Amino acid sequence: MQSLQFRDALAAVEQAAFRCATLLVKGNHDITGPGAPEAFDKVLLPWLSKQANEELKSAVYTRREGDDLFVFFDAYKPDLDWLERIAVGEGERRKARFLRYPPAGRAV
Repeated sequence: MQSLQFRDALAAVEQAAFRCATLLVKGNHDITGPGAPEAFDKVLLPWLSKQANEELKSAVYTRREGDDLFVFFDAYKPDLDWLERIAVGEGERRKARFLRYPPAGRAV
């Protein structure tokens, strides 16, 4: 059921024919319910990989546009060490972080 919902939602995004990549952050509805984590890996990750023009193995990834860095963080499987390394990295003019809710226990 979850796979069908993901496919329907992605079809609507593709039908909108945006002129830029559409990148998503994992949310609670993407991982709750029977089969949801598997559907995320089977349906959403390949679609995100296509949008990002790189193979993504998880919902943790970055996207560079010129001197700007966009950071997509999976707050449901938090890797705070990775996020901290990204946060203190240099060379970007601006950084934008996208996550569903702030990770508990550490300021980033």
